[in-house]
Amino acid sequence: MRRTIKRRSATPEVEFTNSTSLCLSVIAKNALDHALARMSPHALPSKHTLTQQEWFLRHVDLRIRWLHANDEAFRKSMNGHTNAGRDRAIMFARHWAKAFLDDADYYQRKHPDESIQ
Repeated sequence: MRRTIKRRSATPEVEFTNSTSLCLSVIAKNALDHALARMSPHALPSKHTLTQQEWFLRHVDLRIRWLHANDEAFRKSMNGHTNAGRDRAIMFARHWAKAFLDDADYYQRKHPDESIQ
């Protein structure tokens, strides 16, 4: 018999910021800039709109807060007194940014924000 796991909604923004002292918009913007800088000039996306980039920034914010609410190990590392939580959030955000830049339309279809709220 499979056990059903109840998922929580994302940790509220104020509660997350108070417990972790992280600014997720800065992490998301840094991840996007980092992924753009590492792409070859021939592979640079030509059709990213400002709306898509704003969607990605909100998406990273929501996704990391969702992980914080639903994954105990992630929450413990984020609430710890070391930089491990910050580094983990940056690692995830960079991974998602690379996938987003490879094909933003596909990424948005595969990762609707409604599925993690």
